[in-house]
Amino acid sequence: APGLAQAQVSLSSVLKDLGFIAQARAAAAAALQADPASAMAASNRVLFGAYLPEERTLAEVKAEFQQLDAVCRQGASPRERPRWTDAASRLRLGYVSADFRDHTVAYFIEPLLEAHDRLSVEVHCYDCSTVRDATSERLRTWPGITWHDCSALDTQALAARIESDRIDVLVDLMGNTADNRLSLFAQRAAPVQASWIGWPDTSGIGAMDYLIGDRHVFDPGQFDQYVSETLLALPDTWLCYRPDVRAGTLRRVGRDTGSCAGNATGGSDTVVLGSLNAVYKLNPPTIAAWAEVMRQLPSSSLWLAGVPAGQARERVTTMLAAARIDAARVRIDGPLSIEAFFAAHETIDIALDPFPFNGGTTTFHSLWMGVPVVTLAGPRFAGRMGCSILRNLALDELVAYDSASYVDKVVELAGDPAARAALHRSLRDRIQASPLVDGPRQARAVEAAFRRICSGDYRRGGSSEA
Repeated sequence: APGLAQAQVSLSSVLKDLGFIAQARAAAAAALQADPASAMAASNRVLFGAYLPEERTLAEVKAEFQQLDAVCRQGASPRERPRWTDAASRLRLGYVSADFRDHTVAYFIEPLLEAHDRLSVEVHCYDCSTVRDATSERLRTWPGITWHDCSALDTQALAARIESDRIDVLVDLMGNTADNRLSLFAQRAAPVQASWIGWPDTSGIGAMDYLIGDRHVFDPGQFDQYVSETLLALPDTWLCYRPDVRAGTLRRVGRDTGSCAGNATGGSDTVVLGSLNAVYKLNPPTIAAWAEVMRQLPSSSLWLAGVPAGQARERVTTMLAAARIDAARVRIDGPLSIEAFFAAHETIDIALDPFPFNGGTTTFHSLWMGVPVVTLAGPRFAGRMGCSILRNLALDELVAYDSASYVDKVVELAGDPAARAALHRSLRDRIQASPLVDGPRQARAVEAAFRRICSGDYRRGGSSEA
């Protein structure tokens, strides 16, 4: 049944998980053609486009987001909500997500939930997931937060719940990712609405007032040409990280002196390059850059993980072969358990950030495990996450702005074992001393920004800095 929209939507998601992004977008487009009212199809097409290295015009990108907005607004009756006006009262904040669970979003929302000033803000979390696990149970232990189980509520019912709670600022933590509730925001469920954490790009929703980031991820003159929101730059970092207790202590016995006890392919005295990012972030331009690094470092090896066996792995090995990377120098593993993921950093010497969609949580994890990450900063939000993280650690020397300098930086670091050893010993301390893990600092910054927004100090359109 090629005209069955939901089947095409499901196919698009499967193709994305296998790394076939262009085909995934085509399936999402076919679903949208079969059912022009499918918000999931429109959302998937936008989502997958962020992973593509091929250049599209700003007009093409903007048109896709505008179509998504039009689909999400179907059947909605948006109206202006009364704004918060009493500066002496607590500001009511609402967070909407299906990812209050063992998910990457939890690493960044938990420090905020813990640190919010209960005397200044009233916090509501609208949980749209059916999953309850150890992480979701832990999040619910933080005092002073009202939790709402909303997985069974449709858009209208959830909007009514939010209105009855008199939420002043409603924050979307999902964007165009799975199980999103963009249709809720399209009909304006709260007087002020913002997108944050879960999706490093514009939501495309006209009723979404603000996109929260920082000065590092917002590239002036590029990204702001197609976003639908006002860009709200937090003072330091748009993400505040809660390290995973399962990461444990740093071990890397024998590796932090420049003497490599072993590597991904079983040899010795080589530099082990690694990328533990999702398979759909791997593409020919990224692989080509890594191939040039390995050409200049003939004794290096490459470790890739998160690549499922079967068609996904065949696609990756084909790209490696096309880039003339010797298969004997590459180790490819499937998805790792979180324990195995952290343990892999005992072997990897340099982590390679993919582009145009950088790692986010993966980069935080690698740095926390003492492994330096080299990134290539692009023009869009998703391609500047690594830049933001590294600049907040005063590691600008690991940020490249074109593929040639990206290669040069990896090669230079690979040839300097003393610099790698120094980074290994200092990275965790750097993180602990930085804004990247300072929950109270992040909470005060965003609370102040929301109060200024609600009091009318920020205007719609353009860019603002908190």
